[in-house]
Amino acid sequence: MTAPSFVQTITSPAEAARARSTVHHLARWAGLRPLERVRLTSSLTAHLQRLTAERCAARLNVQGAGSPPRLHLALYPQAAADTPVWQTTLTVGPPEGGLHPAWQGSADGGGGDPTTDLVEALFAGDADASAVLDLLEWHSRELEETNRGVVALHAELAEADRAQRLLLASEQAARLHAERMRARLTFLSGGGALLSASLDRAEILRHLDELLVPGHAERADVWLTDHAGRLLPAPGGPGAGRPVPDADHPVAAAARTGLPQRAAADGPDAPARLALPLTARNTVHGVLDLVRAADFDPDDVAMLTEFAGRAAVAFDNAQRYERERHTAETLQRAMLTDLPTGSGVRLAARYLPATRGMNVGGDWYDAFTRPDGSLLTVVGDVTGHGLRAAVMMGQLRHALRAYGMSQDSPGELLTRLHVFLRHTEPGLCATAVIAHHRPGSPEVTWATAGHLPALLRGADGETRALRQRGGAMLGLPMDQTIHDHRLLLAPGSALLLYTDGLVERRREDVALGIDRLAAVLGSSAPLGRGDTEAGAEDVLNRMLPNCSREDDICFLLTQAPAA
Repeated sequence: MTAPSFVQTITSPAEAARARSTVHHLARWAGLRPLERVRLTSSLTAHLQRLTAERCAARLNVQGAGSPPRLHLALYPQAAADTPVWQTTLTVGPPEGGLHPAWQGSADGGGGDPTTDLVEALFAGDADASAVLDLLEWHSRELEETNRGVVALHAELAEADRAQRLLLASEQAARLHAERMRARLTFLSGGGALLSASLDRAEILRHLDELLVPGHAERADVWLTDHAGRLLPAPGGPGAGRPVPDADHPVAAAARTGLPQRAAADGPDAPARLALPLTARNTVHGVLDLVRAADFDPDDVAMLTEFAGRAAVAFDNAQRYERERHTAETLQRAMLTDLPTGSGVRLAARYLPATRGMNVGGDWYDAFTRPDGSLLTVVGDVTGHGLRAAVMMGQLRHALRAYGMSQDSPGELLTRLHVFLRHTEPGLCATAVIAHHRPGSPEVTWATAGHLPALLRGADGETRALRQRGGAMLGLPMDQTIHDHRLLLAPGSALLLYTDGLVERRREDVALGIDRLAAVLGSSAPLGRGDTEAGAEDVLNRMLPNCSREDDICFLLTQAPAA
């Protein structure tokens, strides 16, 4: 069935209402939902109201076509008969048995009752409006629920944001605290290691100032206590020249009580002060006085107190080292012998203690005349350093002199020293080389026990190392018999006995040092002239040109007079 077409003329408000009613009926039969019908009729009503207000006639064209029927609706004003001001297209399915009711009215020339049509249209519009209102109310409720959900979500998000910010702030604070703790531990570890590595009080004072200023204080003074407990500025320290603190001063209180004393800042003329006792082995050795503008917080006090304890141990170690070094050096120098004369050979010796560390006390030389007029010369080195090594050196020296009164064989003398050292000091060892010179004879008997090879310089300057087989170190837990060797000390030639401090250098093979010493000895001009004393000085200066000594240096030079 083909949908019919018709035209409704609109010249009055009543006809305009009827046209609206026609479109509403068609929209219902087209199956449009109430909201869609309201939108459709509302858009048409707006144009109809404008045309009626302008007293402008119009026509509503309904053009049917196709199957299922499609209706094209268009509103044309009389002033522009070919240009619609409103239009739409609907697909309608006509009921069984006849035309659509809306078409029926147009087919019979509008024979329906206009009043009835308007009332029906009004009721139908009210129903649609009610449905739309219901829909709007439902949407309103949904919107309200959504708004409440959005508000609740915003509140949850705000709370989550606040919690996240608190967590972030807590994490940042924890990280900052951890970094500060790590920095403090690094300072304590590195600073303590630097201080403990030195046995020089002046160097420790310098390190203290470098470590503390300006990172932890604006000024760091060190006060040391003397044997009477009086406070004195550390020699060469930053506090030198300052007045001695009175009894009420925090420094004096820290020295008296052995407890840290803190004074808060009180204006630019009264900065914060932290006086820390330098306590080691239950003795207050002095006070570390720190001054700065900002107050010292508890973490600062705890860290700096620990640091002061490590500084105190370093000072105590340096002080003990200085005492022991002085004692050992004094003892060793007292035991070094005056060289004998009238033995038919010229003698020169040198001994220099180490300038770094506790490497003093083990090296020694000796030369003495036996009852038969022969000469024994010896150079030795006791393992270890310090006072114990110096004492053992003295015991070996006296034992050798005692044995040498009745025995002239160097090998036998070394064998007896080995037995003596093994039974008197099992924990110590020693090396030694002994030479026996007979008056009027160029023949020299010698023996060595674990010692560096002696050097023999000919009158022409040619020098060689005496590398004949010797004994093991003295004092090792083993039985041994050490044998003699012989050489000729021709007129003008020289024999050099020495310890390792003369030839050893850090990170260098000792063989290189021995070769260097042989070259120096062979090229010594004073020795070539027969000046043994000047030759010894020449060897010393050329082997140790302006270098610090990490070990004792000891050597004994014997030269036969030229013919």
